[in-house]
Amino acid sequence: MPRVPVLGRLSLEGYVRLIFAFVILITEPLLRFVFAVLPLRSVADMVRRRLTWEPPAKARPSGINQRAERVFLNLSTTEDFARFWGFPFEPHYVTTKDGYILALHRIPGSRAEHEEQSAALKQRARRAGLGGAGVGRRRSSGIDSGADAASPAARGNKPVALLWHGFLMCSEVWVCTPDPTGSLAFTLADAGYDVWMGNTRGNKYSCKHQRLRPTDTEFWDFSIDQLALCDLPDAVEYILRVTGAPSLSYIGFSQGTAQGFSALSLSPNLNRQINLFIALAPATKPRGLENRTIHSLINASPEAIYLLFGRRSLLSSALFWQSILTPTTFAWVIDTACYFLFGWKAEFMDYKKIVYRHLYSYSAVKIVVHWFQIMKSGRFQMYDDQPPMMPNAVEGYHVPRFPTSQIQTPVAIFYGGRDSLPDMRYIIHNMPAPTFLLRINEFEHLHFLWGRATDKILFPGILGLLAEHTETWSDAPLIESDESDRASVLLSPRGGGSVTFAGAAPAMAPTASSTSVGTSGRRTVPWITQGEIDRIMELGRAVTFDDKTGNPTSYGSSISVAAVIDAMGGPSAAPSPRNGKAPTPLLREIESEGPGIAISHRRAVKSTDLGLDDDDDDDDDADVEDVLDDESDAEPPSAVPVTNI
Repeated sequence: MPRVPVLGRLSLEGYVRLIFAFVILITEPLLRFVFAVLPLRSVADMVRRRLTWEPPAKARPSGINQRAERVFLNLSTTEDFARFWGFPFEPHYVTTKDGYILALHRIPGSRAEHEEQSAALKQRARRAGLGGAGVGRRRSSGIDSGADAASPAARGNKPVALLWHGFLMCSEVWVCTPDPTGSLAFTLADAGYDVWMGNTRGNKYSCKHQRLRPTDTEFWDFSIDQLALCDLPDAVEYILRVTGAPSLSYIGFSQGTAQGFSALSLSPNLNRQINLFIALAPATKPRGLENRTIHSLINASPEAIYLLFGRRSLLSSALFWQSILTPTTFAWVIDTACYFLFGWKAEFMDYKKIVYRHLYSYSAVKIVVHWFQIMKSGRFQMYDDQPPMMPNAVEGYHVPRFPTSQIQTPVAIFYGGRDSLPDMRYIIHNMPAPTFLLRINEFEHLHFLWGRATDKILFPGILGLLAEHTETWSDAPLIESDESDRASVLLSPRGGGSVTFAGAAPAMAPTASSTSVGTSGRRTVPWITQGEIDRIMELGRAVTFDDKTGNPTSYGSSISVAAVIDAMGGPSAAPSPRNGKAPTPLLREIESEGPGIAISHRRAVKSTDLGLDDDDDDDDDADVEDVLDDESDAEPPSAVPVTNI
């Protein structure tokens, strides 16, 4: 075919994209002008008020005033929130095996440590005759002054925790709440942990590559496979190299748990590097969308999503609408979409118009396709690069499943009783028995980030689990020599002693940024008592036994958010940022709301018992799950609390 001079330099597809780009370039300023001149924001707010009911002003939570609210709405990055609350902050960058440059955000110390280090720097600057200018220059240069001034003992002798966000998110979700006691990252930092927050490739902070640009389609050609094979292992390797710690604890939320399950199932070395995996709202095989019509359409052909959203980033227009709509209306749109797709009502959540502004970040359309492939197949599997053309077609190859049953790292699970996404029976059946399992009855998916009473239910359990498994190296010798010659002593080996309930600890009232260590040696914060940690640990380790056979029939137990809030003094007592106030003890009268997930003994369940062949065929998984469902429908026996599973 003859090539047309000049015009032949671009393909037909290239010209279509060029024309579309010019249309966007012209129409976007016009749209912004129209939205600025016409009262469309007011119209959208009016529609929202007509379709929703708002409680009277006196019934709304009195957490922050309007002036403080405006301040929080103007904080736009993870660093902004960390420095606003007085925490040290360090940005780190790691290059993955396939060339993506990931941002890792670090909070290396507590507020008290940072204040002491800053004061020491100012004192040294005054002695040197620099006044406060030297410190200001150091801070403005992007280097954290507190981190520079920290002694080796302060920075190296800390257990390390890595937090990883969910789908379409970034590290901001861990810190964007106006109440610092409701932030897991800030709580762990104040408790004495070296906190790191990961950012998945392609999001707000990890949009760089060694040779590709975000405008390239190839840049977005990644699925959960790459997150498991590259992102998490490379990030862990980098963190351990920087900190010198022998291992770290991994805390994942939603897709961050899928990333953890898949990576640990594939890498024996990663199982040695991660001493504990805490899964919040775990996701391996989602049950599907609550809206059955959309679920059926997408489930018929997951690859149809490419026709709707292309092959690059997903829902990039969300940031445009966020800039146009008011914070209240944008939060209402998010709540409406979540209810339409997943049936979530978003109760027991506060500050939504602040935290929802940090809910979205870029990710690849291919990851959505991967999730729908998993839902369609009913297996937590790798990406299917050659899906069949016709439904029920005979496939010429086998898509490998992530072998989660081979995970050696201890796993602890927190899940929501009203969360419609995770298939908990599938998760429990396809992994080793968890060391901790707790259902929070009223929690949906996003509650694990911003739900009410997380500091009384979620955080105490996490602190108790970390105390048993984290590892640190002692810097007592402080030998200034090569790393290989350094005399390091292992302080806290993984798999500590069992935890027993010792009753509610007396109220403590130190400063909010100090670290409290009780008689059990756990790291905690002033607003979380040792008794609260003991109680949540007891609930998460309960086992239900069959009255006749004596065999365990379910792991874990459940707890009610409403009961905890009532014990704290009712809705009027929360939410309010606590600054140095004494903690509100979690009352001993709060009991388990019932047993956890019904289990089937994997050593006892055989193919012959299920009427299946002896072949280890993945198609039998559905039959096994049906048996588990039948068992779970039976009336649960009485729960017997124990200290270990």
